[in-house]
Amino acid sequence: MRRLLIPIMAAVPILVAAATAWGVPPGAADKVDGSVQFGAVGNQAPAIEDKIYPANGGAAMTELTPLPITAGGTVTFNLDGPHQPLVYRLQDGESVSQAIDRLNLRAGEALPNPSGGAPVPRRRMAGQDPFLAPPPATASASDKLTSADRDFGFRYLSDVKAVANNVTPNTSPPLGAGTYILLCNVKAHYLGQLMRTTIAVAPNGPPA
Repeated sequence: MRRLLIPIMAAVPILVAAATAWGVPPGAADKVDGSVQFGAVGNQAPAIEDKIYPANGGAAMTELTPLPITAGGTVTFNLDGPHQPLVYRLQDGESVSQAIDRLNLRAGEALPNPSGGAPVPRRRMAGQDPFLAPPPATASASDKLTSADRDFGFRYLSDVKAVANNVTPNTSPPLGAGTYILLCNVKAHYLGQLMRTTIAVAPNGPPA
């Protein structure tokens, strides 16, 4: 009796085609990064200056106009002015409105006074020295999230405190799938001008 032999190399394309037909994905697509204009270009009134804009121009972004990227992607912040990007990741089951309520409560906190005496209002949402005023009252200095900041849900803070006339771009580390709130670390910008938007990170590729 004769036997039909299919060469291994000839069979591989058939197997791949069959797997795709049965719904097995052929592999993760390339990751998608994003970018924003963090602070209006040039010297503007606070209502225009203290906003986040699409990198290619357009109206100011809000939590209703998310920046779409994919898991493993990064966000580049094109800075202009005394701003500092800060990223908060929504917790399991938390909505955007609930997250904003939580951030607003944090903004209203009073912190222990390092010099003693009565507590002092928070002036920065996260990072080192959260009671210090924004520029020009403070000089440029390095910054980073504290363990308490990370426990709260913050995942990224640019590594230099907000300084006047800052035009140095920053890029976040790769982000995992989920929803994030991007805001300015300067409380007066976040609360006063609602300097915030959302980042929608779609599942794609290995988790970050």
